[in-house]
Amino acid sequence: MSKKIVAKLKQIEIFSDVSEEALEVIVDNSEIERFKNEEIIFNEGDESDKNLYVIINGTVAVLKSMRQGEREVGLLKEGKYFGEFALFSREPRQATIEARETTTLLKIPFYALESMKKEHSQAVFKIYENMFRQLAGQFRAMADKAEKTQFWFN
Repeated sequence: MSKKIVAKLKQIEIFSDVSEEALEVIVDNSEIERFKNEEIIFNEGDESDKNLYVIINGTVAVLKSMRQGEREVGLLKEGKYFGEFALFSREPRQATIEARETTTLLKIPFYALESMKKEHSQAVFKIYENMFRQLAGQFRAMADKAEKTQFWFN
């Protein structure tokens, strides 16, 4: 099973240039979790558990509380990840994550990555660098969208 998960991780951008040896260490220090359709993985406002979740198979919805109630703001499918803010922040969860079908996740604890710094420092650096690059792209896209929206209201 470990080899199959390592192969899946290699297909995900944040892990793509990490050695198989380092990915095996990550998998060995992580947990596989399975969720049924409509099962909550965590709720907005929950205390951060400092875990990164990788979708091995299935789909999850990202739900956000709004004045009108809870609203689905995104869907994440196999090969995507969530919980990255929890790795670096002690702030509560920013959204509710709910399985939209039977879903298998790899739960990677922060300590698993941090404990690798001595033996696989380059791998940890690459994962963090790739994660920050993707986050920066998401922030740019949100800023562009906000700018276009503001244009229509001025």
